Amino acid sequence: MLESLSVRNYALIDELDIDFSSGLTVLTGETGSGKSIMLGALSLLLGVRADKESVRTGANSADITGVFRSSSPEVSAWLSLHDVEAEEGELLIRRSIKANGRSSYSVNGVPVTRQDGEALGLLLVDISSQHAHQSLVKDETQRKLLDSSISPDVYSSYTACYAELKALEKQRMELEEFLSKAEEENDYMRYCLSELEKVGLREGEEDEIRSRLSVINSSEFLHEHLDAALAELRTASSSLSDAQYSLAKASSKDDSITKYAEQLESLAIDADDLVLTVRDLVDATEFSPAELDALNERLSVIQRMKRRFGGSVEEALRRQAEYNEKLALSADSEQARSALEKRISLALAKLQDAGKALSRERKAAALELEKAVTDNLHDLGMPSAVFTVSLTPLSSPGPEGMETVQFLLASNKGEKRRPIGAIASGGE
Repeated sequence: MLESLSVRNYALIDELDIDFSSGLTVLTGETGSGKSIMLGALSLLLGVRADKESVRTGANSADITGVFRSSSPEVSAWLSLHDVEAEEGELLIRRSIKANGRSSYSVNGVPVTRQDGEALGLLLVDISSQHAHQSLVKDETQRKLLDSSISPDVYSSYTACYAELKALEKQRMELEEFLSKAEEENDYMRYCLSELEKVGLREGEEDEIRSRLSVINSSEFLHEHLDAALAELRTASSSLSDAQYSLAKASSKDDSITKYAEQLESLAIDADDLVLTVRDLVDATEFSPAELDALNERLSVIQRMKRRFGGSVEEALRRQAEYNEKLALSADSEQARSALEKRISLALAKLQDAGKALSRERKAAALELEKAVTDNLHDLGMPSAVFTVSLTPLSSPGPEGMETVQFLLASNKGEKRRPIGAIASGGE
């Protein structure tokens, strides 16, 4: 509902403030009193295009402000979409037109485009007058009027089927784009895969190589000290064996010595084991120049693979898996296409069934609407008027159905029925 209208410097109006009370408001006046100018100002709030001629002569700008109140779900959806807050459904709409022709539009202080304002205006006000803002002549409005009398479930079922089909068609387009791009990249991916598989990267291998190289670089130092330790251990092991032998001889004359001979025997065994262990360590510090070259070459290969494929072994392995996956999908492209085409065919069949159901509902509703409007026209003094609803099939299903909806009128006997926007007068 429009609660108030304020106009400044528009056309012939200097200042105008109108507050509309609840109920019906009627403004009357003789020709030239300003009724049409006021409606023109209101139309600017509803998003109609403006030009600099709208500004009152001598003024810098024209300003029109209106306060509306609405609780309709459509208006609430518009407000949410444009991030506009409205307390208790109150909307303060302002339109300003500069003398240079520029204009601005805002709703509750939030700037919006004129086109967005026009969409909001269609939800708030319908001006029915000659050569003005007449939503009834729009095909979309006519369709909505017809559909308001059919089952909402039938219409929502169709729109759901249409959305499903469009989603599948989008998948098909994306799949074709992907496969087309993949085909171009296949040769490159195969080349990369052959290199990666030939190298055979393994997580942790680089750390292992670096650890081995660290040992090799310290081999001379390690070998020297381990070898010295081995010599001392061998001497100690021999001495322990000799000592154990002597104690064993002595224990043959004194049983109390036996336990010491046994302890010494255990020590001698441990010393022999330690000799073997240190000897293995000495052998491990020995390396060949060929091993060093092989390790450095392997490390160089790993570094090269890291630079080419993402900077790390993990990333290179990830890309290897990705290439395998993409090549596998490309190889199965026909199967993927076939599966998607089957889903699209099923979705299209569902959509056509839903479309036929919607068409049947519309045809039935159209017959009722044609009779009701024609009868009313006869009662209004147009005995020869004929109103019909034209349902024209589309070449392919559209977002709102499988046909266009258009209201046709023949005002007088013998006239051809034509769209109401083209034939109906302002009064009609």
